Amino acid sequence: MKYLCGFAAACLIAPAFLHGQTQPRRTIGAQLQAYPAGVIPAVSISKSIGHRQFFTLLAGYNFTERRDFGKHDNEEGGGPGFGTAWRYYFRNRQGGWYLGARTDVWFLQIDWRDDVGNRSGTTDITVLQPTAQGGYRWLFGDNLTFAATAALGAEINIRTDGEAVGEGAILLIGLELGYRF
Repeated sequence: MKYLCGFAAACLIAPAFLHGQTQPRRTIGAQLQAYPAGVIPAVSISKSIGHRQFFTLLAGYNFTERRDFGKHDNEEGGGPGFGTAWRYYFRNRQGGWYLGARTDVWFLQIDWRDDVGNRSGTTDITVLQPTAQGGYRWLFGDNLTFAATAALGAEINIRTDGEAVGEGAILLIGLELGYRF
């Protein structure tokens, strides 16, 4: 009985020690995404789900200068937001090529101006931004990572307080620097 209890304890404890011998399972990072009407710096924390998938939480700030891309002659502003993302890596070490999905929510204040009629105002919006993304992640040693990403999706104004402002398709190009632990 003593040997059986010892064997059972070893079976329960061994995975914890073996887990420490595998690749890092979390990443903290900084990222920068640019799109034709703005830039989004963010910080993130990611956790691996198995050997090829990652789930990410992020928080950032969306700086936008839409010029005349929106519904007015000039729209600019920004605001904080947060998001989640999922990635699938084609290689087993969470490096190399990947595909994924990301959804952000932004709380933006947009100052707008129309040249005709000399009108101006401010609109507060909540934006839902779902995207499909792909990219490549380089691993430097056991801990440092660098990634280049491209994403295609939509900006959807789900709440508007003020006059309507621009929304629609969005293409983002990004860079990420991370530390795995």
